Amino acid sequence: MIYGFLLLLLACFFQGSFGLGMKKYQPFSWEAFWTIFSLVGILIIPVVWTWIEVPNFFSYIRQTSSDVLWTASFCGFLWGISSIMFGKAIDSIGVSLTYGVNMGISASLGSLIPLFIFGNRHHENLLRFQ
Repeated sequence: MIYGFLLLLLACFFQGSFGLGMKKYQPFSWEAFWTIFSLVGILIIPVVWTWIEVPNFFSYIRQTSSDVLWTASFCGFLWGISSIMFGKAIDSIGVSLTYGVNMGISASLGSLIPLFIFGNRHHENLLRFQ
């Protein structure tokens, strides 16, 4: 449990400080900064971390159906587009306002969309298990 809590604190530190360099990335362009972030933060670290934590994780990926992999890839593509827009918003209006608006929209849509898609089915499942 201590390991999980320390990992959470480390994640909070990185999540809270990720945008600090985005306003002062000279002599690099915004695109160069975002490319470095994408390579390190989206590709290298997750693959290395998964390789450390999950033995033979590529075997799980090979066993997954292509429909699931294509759907996940498409959702990842959409997430990438939104990440680029998020980064441009930080560059334009700042970390505080961008993060606040993003979290508000994410929390509200993350609550409402499943409600509209699944309706009362989740509620019925909870009642069945009690």
